[in-house]
Amino acid sequence: MRRLNIVFGGEFAKGCRQCQLGIKSVLFITGICPLNCFYCPVSRDRFGRDVMFINDRPVNKFPDDIIDELDRAGSNGLAITGGDPIMVVDRVVTLVKLLKDIYGQGFHIHMYTHALNINEEAIKKLAGSGIDEVRIHAINPTQLNGKLGLLKILKDAGIELGLEVPACPGSRMILLRLLNYSLIMA
Repeated sequence: MRRLNIVFGGEFAKGCRQCQLGIKSVLFITGICPLNCFYCPVSRDRFGRDVMFINDRPVNKFPDDIIDELDRAGSNGLAITGGDPIMVVDRVVTLVKLLKDIYGQGFHIHMYTHALNINEEAIKKLAGSGIDEVRIHAINPTQLNGKLGLLKILKDAGIELGLEVPACPGSRMILLRLLNYSLIMA
């Protein structure tokens, strides 16, 4: 059996380092996502529902419950996940701007989205929001076709980009092609 050996050089993204240290909170901003990815870990009671949780605490009053939990946890940053946060991009942008005003520009915020859900309107909103990092999920290179120009908008706005892919048995060639995209995005 052949093994795929990819050597990664450099540091982990700031969001990853904060999570490793346990100083970043996690906001599940919505369960809405039009996709049904085989690797999605979202539970049946959250998937497809527009519900919010901060560190698994229900958010009943937006944004007060989020700010309260960030203060209680002493967080230095926030990871925004879901479903797909880009489906509620206006909520994401509102929250990012508010948290940057409250906690300062050093408060690191990143979010996850899927390549298939990226669109020009949402990307332009994110580019002006103050978000620090966007991590894009894709399971094959064709999902990024026509999206590199949109991702360049984020990159030009100073937003760090990450590409996350599930590494499944038999996906060696797909992973290599996606690696080429990640090098283009770097």
